[in-house]
Amino acid sequence: TSPSQDTTVTVGDPVTLTATATDAEDGDLSGSVTWTSSVDGSLGSGVSLVTSSLSLGTHTITASVTDGAGQPGSATVQVEIVQNAVPTVTITAPSQDTTVAAGTPLNLVGSAADPEDGDLSGSIEWSSSTDGALGSGASLTTSSLALGWHTITASVADGAGQTATATVRVRVAQNKVPSIAITSPSQDTTVTVGDPVTLTATATDAEDGDLSGSVTWTSSLRPCPMQPVRNGLRRWWSPSPRTCPRR
Repeated sequence: TSPSQDTTVTVGDPVTLTATATDAEDGDLSGSVTWTSSVDGSLGSGVSLVTSSLSLGTHTITASVTDGAGQPGSATVQVEIVQNAVPTVTITAPSQDTTVAAGTPLNLVGSAADPEDGDLSGSIEWSSSTDGALGSGASLTTSSLALGWHTITASVADGAGQTATATVRVRVAQNKVPSIAITSPSQDTTVTVGDPVTLTATATDAEDGDLSGSVTWTSSLRPCPMQPVRNGLRRWWSPSPRTCPRR
């Protein structure tokens, strides 16, 4: 009754052999069943037997019994014993040679699978060559990596103890101040009031790259309140409200 036909078992794993046997004259003979393998020979006897020593390959398991009159009976089932496959693990983030600023959150993402045990992503263990153990799981975020180069390792083990690892290098750097340059207008440019002034700048950062699109512009002058003049109202501009003209 166990195992079922064409069962596949990893070498070293237990296989439970179970059978029933009856005879019209002798009744229940289940306790007298003997077990044999076409590969390994005699396995033992009894209504149920557990073995972990079957060799690699395809076995024809035979359960045999003989009644009191010497009449034999048997039943067979095929079992395949296979080598335990090594699991696989992959790091999907961060990419190789990623650089992050110290204190910036770094997402560690991986996946792991095993032919026998299925998805093992939740069992991934993360570690750093510099900081040691970081945590476990398919995804982990850390912002406490020390300055310098780290080899980040994702490791996993299957139920049979087979292990797999994947690594990626990450550099943690001190955050640098971005640089910015005004390319237009040039220094000390004079422009007639009301004429357009084109303001252009470039900005870069060692960690974040091109920041030109994030440049904000300000002027040191502030508008003063409108003041009456002979032909109406006029506005002056001043570095400070305290220097605005008074009535």
